[in-house]
Amino acid sequence: MLSVRVIRVIRGLIEALPLWENQGCFNGSATRRSPAAAVRRRQCFNASSISRGESKFLHNLAPVSVLYINERPEMTTQNEESNKAITTKTKSTKGKKMKLKTLIAVITLGLAASTSLVWSVDRAPRDGAIPTIEGVWQVSRQGVDCNDPNQLRGTPFPAIMTFHRDGTVTGATKSPVTGPFDTPEYGLWQREPGSQNYSFREMNYRYDGNGTFIGSLVITADVDLTDANSFTYSATIQLFDPNGNLLVTLCGRGTATRFE
Repeated sequence: MLSVRVIRVIRGLIEALPLWENQGCFNGSATRRSPAAAVRRRQCFNASSISRGESKFLHNLAPVSVLYINERPEMTTQNEESNKAITTKTKSTKGKKMKLKTLIAVITLGLAASTSLVWSVDRAPRDGAIPTIEGVWQVSRQGVDCNDPNQLRGTPFPAIMTFHRDGTVTGATKSPVTGPFDTPEYGLWQREPGSQNYSFREMNYRYDGNGTFIGSLVITADVDLTDANSFTYSATIQLFDPNGNLLVTLCGRGTATRFE
């Protein structure tokens, strides 16, 4: 499916075709390979509505000269060149119309190809060599000593996290330091300097057994994507009271496996 810009360009080309034909942009003087012909083609192109709207986009795709299918270097004598000019001037209206249709087809295919290249850069294939944190992950979380991360605190507990393409992250878990009724986790993630380094920051609300709001929990983590299907992270966990006052800061780490 072509983008809105591509559709505008194609529409402008179709509207410009009668103007080009009236100005003789498709006769022999405009299709030859010579400096004068190049100037003539540039004048034809600049006279159209395309130059006012999407000319920069078209120029980035290819020089206008390559859109002329008949344009190719040929070794001809002076007589042959004269005969060729005479033949060109006597072409029928049907031949010109066929040439216009062919030109439209070439331009459309070129624009579609360029748009596909842009999409292929933005959307890496699933089986590509570049791993990404996007997706659903099964996580094992573990509390650690903030002064010595090798000292474990408590027992591991599971969580589910989803890193969305738009830079948001969601999660669900039952942490031993939260209330009996907690909301899911919501937050943001981003890339960090390095080959496969990321970070995320998310929060949830905590409620006691009576449904009373008792504050929030905020997790801030640095992530190392070890391969396409696993990552580890180290985190700081902050607990706040209902008024937003910091109660305590804890530390933790996690290991994750991609869910597929």
